[in-house]
Amino acid sequence: MKHVVFLSLLVLLTVVAIRSPLGAFAAPKASYGIEMNDSGFVVADELEGGLVTLTFTNAGTTPGIPIFTRLKDGETPESFAAAGPTAVNLVENLATVGFLPPGMRDSLIADLKPGTWLVMDQINPAIPPVFTNVVAGEGDGTQVPADAPVIGMHNFAFTGIATTQTPGKPTWKMENKGTQPHEVALYQIEEGVTPQVFLASFDGNSPPAGIPFGTVATTPGDAIWKEFNLVPGNYIAVCFIPDAESGVPTPSSV
Repeated sequence: MKHVVFLSLLVLLTVVAIRSPLGAFAAPKASYGIEMNDSGFVVADELEGGLVTLTFTNAGTTPGIPIFTRLKDGETPESFAAAGPTAVNLVENLATVGFLPPGMRDSLIADLKPGTWLVMDQINPAIPPVFTNVVAGEGDGTQVPADAPVIGMHNFAFTGIATTQTPGKPTWKMENKGTQPHEVALYQIEEGVTPQVFLASFDGNSPPAGIPFGTVATTPGDAIWKEFNLVPGNYIAVCFIPDAESGVPTPSSV
């Protein structure tokens, strides 16, 4: 699965130094770990479905994009392997934290649906995927705040992101309301940096000029929750997933 990136959604926001009223994650009983290393992936053979915290760790020496996704009903690891480049059409219910450098870890909250799930590296598709069985259950004890702001990921637009935020550790619920996969990639940028300057810093081969503050992505109809540790400053929220039909950048801003 070749990773082609460009800007599809964009919104600017500012975090000001006043007290945040937003709640943070309630501590879960446990989290499900997904490790990527130079040999492949490590994940439990079976996970309990429901609301869970997924923690992705890169224990290898090269960066990756660990993708955790579910096979569509009726598909098998064998049919996935036989599909080759078209295997992307056999999966749904995507959950990922995006780009993960060596030695780093990141977490999100997802509502896992029972079925066969797999983890693979979008940057290094030659690494064999690892499959796990998700069974019906009540998750790992993870809870999310009832007042979590709902961020809508539409085709080429975000909704629900207040342009002025307060510092702290808010939990955002991000719903994919579009017709293709979308992500929220949050970067802190320097004062005076415009969307045009931010885009000019990104050439498709190196990271854009900014400090990454977390990324999540999911598929149409799904939702992902994530806690962001916001400090005072200016931020930009973007989506780097290419349009499946045109492949042409279509930036939007509010």
